[in-house]
Amino acid sequence: MAYTVITSDDSIPIEVNFKVSAGPGAGKTHWLINHIKRVISKSRRLGTGRKIACITYTNIGVETIKSRLSYSHEKVYVGTIHNFLFENVVKYYLSFIADEEGFCLDKMKVIDDEMLSGYRIVKGIGEAVSQKYLDQAHWNKAITNCRWHLDNTGLVFKPDRPYPATSKFRASIKQEAYTIYKKKLWARGIMTYDDILYFAYKIIINYPLVLEVLRATYPYLFIDEFQDSTPLQVDILKRIAQSSTIIGVIGDKAQSIYGFAGADPHLFDGFVIGGRLEEYNIESNRRSTDEIIDLLNAIRKDIIQEGILHQHGAKPIVYVGDRIKAFEMAKRTLGHNEELNFLSFRNDAANSMREQYDNQLLQENLLSSFDDSDDNRVNTIIVCIKAIEYSRQGLFKDAFRQTSKLDLTAEQSVSVIKKFLKDYDDFKECSLSAYIEYIYSNFAGAIKVARLKAGNAKNFYDSHSYMQVAMEVGTFEKHVLYETIHKAKGDEFDNVFVGIDKKEKGKGKGKELDFLLNPDILSSEEQRVYYVAVSRAKKRLFIQYPKLPDKEMATLERLPIDVIKID
Repeated sequence: MAYTVITSDDSIPIEVNFKVSAGPGAGKTHWLINHIKRVISKSRRLGTGRKIACITYTNIGVETIKSRLSYSHEKVYVGTIHNFLFENVVKYYLSFIADEEGFCLDKMKVIDDEMLSGYRIVKGIGEAVSQKYLDQAHWNKAITNCRWHLDNTGLVFKPDRPYPATSKFRASIKQEAYTIYKKKLWARGIMTYDDILYFAYKIIINYPLVLEVLRATYPYLFIDEFQDSTPLQVDILKRIAQSSTIIGVIGDKAQSIYGFAGADPHLFDGFVIGGRLEEYNIESNRRSTDEIIDLLNAIRKDIIQEGILHQHGAKPIVYVGDRIKAFEMAKRTLGHNEELNFLSFRNDAANSMREQYDNQLLQENLLSSFDDSDDNRVNTIIVCIKAIEYSRQGLFKDAFRQTSKLDLTAEQSVSVIKKFLKDYDDFKECSLSAYIEYIYSNFAGAIKVARLKAGNAKNFYDSHSYMQVAMEVGTFEKHVLYETIHKAKGDEFDNVFVGIDKKEKGKGKGKELDFLLNPDILSSEEQRVYYVAVSRAKKRLFIQYPKLPDKEMATLERLPIDVIKID
């Protein structure tokens, strides 16, 4: 189908179904907000109680849209697909099907995820499906990868692939086992986010009048980041918009990176709906410098973006070598007050970087300011203060990483942190001397710290406060953010450092840099993930990879980038 090229500031008719394709930084959200405002000002179908439904797939997206709508927000419902279906369908109509589905309404609670995996649970499920040998570890792995699928037979709850029931037998876990598992959850009133889709689908199929209510309430339905949709979600949205509701979808197939959750980029590419559907493309980039856009265009072949800001900066840099050294070089390039955001494919890589770089430099920075020859005392104080300040921010995993350095058990760590938080007002304004005495008096059996005697160390601790160290921890933390690429999707940063992990074994070994060396992002989700990562950068972009043969180094050097090999 032919499409019309528009800019992020252009308007389109408000009473036609539409699809807008736009690359990263094109201003999709900017365009969508303006379109919503035009509908509000011009539509004759937004009377009392009638709203525009604006659906996106991340909480970042929801908050961004809400903040930009400002005064128009009361005429627009903004939420994720799960929130929309729960608030408008499941909450009001679940009672229609609860008994036949075995769902306990009196105990209902909606949660992100819950796993029933105790020995008795797994044993009972195995016996029920004549697989008495069902292994708990294999069951846990399978159930973690389960979700609702829509196929020719209807809805089925199953994992992404067959999982063995045990290491000793080749037989896969029977499909019936997953069904029984769901029924056990529902009997306890437990509904996961994925279940919201199941129940919403069942309700609108069995009670078409609910669809009429939705259409009457929402004459306009706009879906941002549509490439993140699953077949089940698309089916539900199409049913809502089959008659009087105008539907508009906005997205980019090259940014579809949730295949593990069932998202399929072809759903956006092939989206059609009865009646008139107008297609539009936004081919500009209003986020990045021209140098970063040049690299994006070298990676991607189906569109060529043009920078409308016409901002120039340095070429992206690819470091080949040690990650810590590369990160330090990037930080020096930016200067002391510039933030640098680290993105990685895996969560453990982000956490590892935090431990290796952030904590290392912070520790060195603080150690150099302490006038105390007792290194153990200095390290203990810094670890305790970091654990407290992380806890106060709700970063409990980071807090427990700190307390683990004190050789505390998990139970001791929980107890120590609870005590710190309870007594925080008692020591936060105290001198470091008083804080050391507090630790010695309250945790002598768990935290080893030497008491102070007269001398330079005591003079130092007397003249410095707990808050001085706590503030230095907080200030340093603000200069680096560590995230996975999936979590950062929908966000943007001035400066981005993408750490690429080389696979040591398994599928895809040696292909991690293909998004630069042999780009084919429309066919490879892993390449799309890295494309999303590098496209988050507004001003400066750095990419790091451990090691490359000379031939591939030569290929890199032909790209619009600077390549630096770290010896």
